[in-house]
Amino acid sequence: MAIRNWGEFPLDVAIEIADKIEFFEDVEAFAGVCTCWRRAAKLAERSSSSRQKPWLMLAEPPRTSYRRFYSLYNSKVRQVDLAAPSTTRHRTALGSSSLLFPPKEYKKESVWRYFSSCGWLICVTQIGLDIILMHPLSGQKIQTPALPVTILQTKVNLKWHDRLYLHIFHKFALSESPSTTRDYTMAMIISSTLAFWGSGNDNWWTTPNESYQTEFKDVIFYKGEFYAIRFAGDIRHVQVVACGNTSPCTPRLVVELGCYEDSYSDKFYLVESVGMLLLVSRKVAKSFNKHEQEYAYKTASFKVWEVNVIDGILTQVNSLGNRALFVGFTSSFSVESSFGKFWNKYYDMADCIYYTDDLLELYYLSEGGHDIGVYNLISGKNTTDHYQGFSRFSVVTPPLWVETPRLFTASTV
Repeated sequence: MAIRNWGEFPLDVAIEIADKIEFFEDVEAFAGVCTCWRRAAKLAERSSSSRQKPWLMLAEPPRTSYRRFYSLYNSKVRQVDLAAPSTTRHRTALGSSSLLFPPKEYKKESVWRYFSSCGWLICVTQIGLDIILMHPLSGQKIQTPALPVTILQTKVNLKWHDRLYLHIFHKFALSESPSTTRDYTMAMIISSTLAFWGSGNDNWWTTPNESYQTEFKDVIFYKGEFYAIRFAGDIRHVQVVACGNTSPCTPRLVVELGCYEDSYSDKFYLVESVGMLLLVSRKVAKSFNKHEQEYAYKTASFKVWEVNVIDGILTQVNSLGNRALFVGFTSSFSVESSFGKFWNKYYDMADCIYYTDDLLELYYLSEGGHDIGVYNLISGKNTTDHYQGFSRFSVVTPPLWVETPRLFTASTV
């Protein structure tokens, strides 16, 4: 039987076709043909999330709502208007002289910073310290509750400072994507304290028991629990702790790496890869140019360990197999690297770690954002930059990795 228009194409056949499309950008083009095909893409896309490839959210001027995303799949850039967030919600509660709001003579407009997890962005504002979940494609926004003053008081003076908010927020992780469920938990490192918010709790954030409320560096959701990296003690032992899936909690020690030689500047990440929990360390080489009177730094190497969360054993990993890791100003993640003919020589991703600049300790003393690249774990060398265009550098809005968002969110399914 001849089909006079694409809308008459059998839905079950369209779903089967859509489910075999490898990459998000092609799923999006398929969905744009007609309403029937859009529905087929919506139904098929639920099972194809493992085949999504990451985007690099580029650095942009901090006072614009437009953000550009660079696709590693086709080397194309898309511009998205995320809309400027509100900055007025907390003014009545805490007053304009607090950390949340500038003095009356402050003339600048608010800026904001993003982080990412599970294909979603989280926006934190300079004025008001609002925390808003954003879907970069659908425009859906989820407003989180106001931050309790007790969390902010743990580390910072509650007086306004133009750049202080840049040091307050560090990482966040979702237990699941809000695109697929309305029941999820968000963990965020705020002033080095680990704070939790559950989607069913409209009015509160919680923190671990008091003795554990310091020096958190990274967080991930793995096999039903949040796991975090914590620096402990005056000699800064690097610990991996498990935090359960509810809060408040008392984190339990899983494994300790020991006293790391330069943990102030070196970075640590937790990444899930094919069912394994990996602890990743990033060695940063630093220098000071006396002539220019500025600091310079560059990632020198990575080490990777598998964390056995049952018996607390660390095993060094010398190969990632057919995987690539993505770390930086983001919730870390891994992707399969078998891209075949779709990838050029720059994106042979097996055994590679893709990184963006997140060295806050030196970030604001120099042109932050320049330390981006690809490190091959087998050769022990940096191979190339993953992006060589404009919009690489920004102190306020650094580049970050975004897992390719689902085309359809839970509210549209």
